[in-house]
Amino acid sequence: MSDARHRAMEGARWNPGGRLRRTGPKPPPDAEDMRWGRVCTRVLTITRTLGGIGDDPEIAQPPPDFFHQLSDVLGRTARICALEAELLTSSAPDDLRDVREAASREAWACPDSLTDTFHRLEGTAAAVGGELLLETRQLVTELDST
Repeated sequence: MSDARHRAMEGARWNPGGRLRRTGPKPPPDAEDMRWGRVCTRVLTITRTLGGIGDDPEIAQPPPDFFHQLSDVLGRTARICALEAELLTSSAPDDLRDVREAASREAWACPDSLTDTFHRLEGTAAAVGGELLLETRQLVTELDST
């Protein structure tokens, strides 16, 4: 993200007339680049963990209900991401912020059931489930820090 911001600033510097002719939404603050970088890191870690579960036959997988609950949480985080993208270009951001806040509250309701399921896991399935649970909770935390 910071690369894109840097390139846009360089483009504006070399083409100052473009700034005068373009009317678009104000870009988000620089701190958002770092926050979205952390969100992307969390998503990447979750993806790598899910992709590597079957690679080691000695690692047991969590049961299907754990994955169903995990997909519910991740689906809700995807909804938050989509709403934040809409907020960048919305003509009625106040209404959309309320919807985004509701989506955030819903996302926070899900990790509790995932945590309960995690507590029933044993052995290597608990190790895998713990990593997924931790990264998912941190993802929801990052998305909630607006």
